[in-house]
Amino acid sequence: RRRRGREMRLAIIAFVAGAVLLQRQAQLLDATSCWLLVAALTLGAALAWRYSRIATTALWLSAAAAAGFAWGNTLAEARLAQRLAPAWEGRDLIVTGRISDLPNADASAARFLLNVEQVAAADDAGPQPGSALPAVRRLALVWYAPRAGAGAADLGGNCCADLEERI
Repeated sequence: RRRRGREMRLAIIAFVAGAVLLQRQAQLLDATSCWLLVAALTLGAALAWRYSRIATTALWLSAAAAAGFAWGNTLAEARLAQRLAPAWEGRDLIVTGRISDLPNADASAARFLLNVEQVAAADDAGPQPGSALPAVRRLALVWYAPRAGAGAADLGGNCCADLEERI
């Protein structure tokens, strides 16, 4: 019973170490290959249990580390998939939505969260074929003062905003 508790703690440490190792990588790996490695190590550990306890433990710990790495890699890929299409970078968009948090204003800018209801292109020229308008639900916006000493933009207490933003 104590041995299993120790092995479980080691597996948790190996899982966390795999996730930490991912943070040290310069780029993400293919998620499929990460999960195939986890499956191969798990299968190897299941097959090795008859022959060597040390080899089985090493394979289980390696599988746990690979699972932590693959888990973090999969979450990171999902998050990065939400980025703006290159065709929309530097373009003006008209964003309509509701301000969802109290603005934080100082002398030079106002910062606020906007729940997006609609996005439209500000110009008539459409994007390159195959790139749809950005599908965002929430934006963190900073509205800078137009000139030094003018103060931050006044939102006027409105909960709704129709803004033209360069993304």
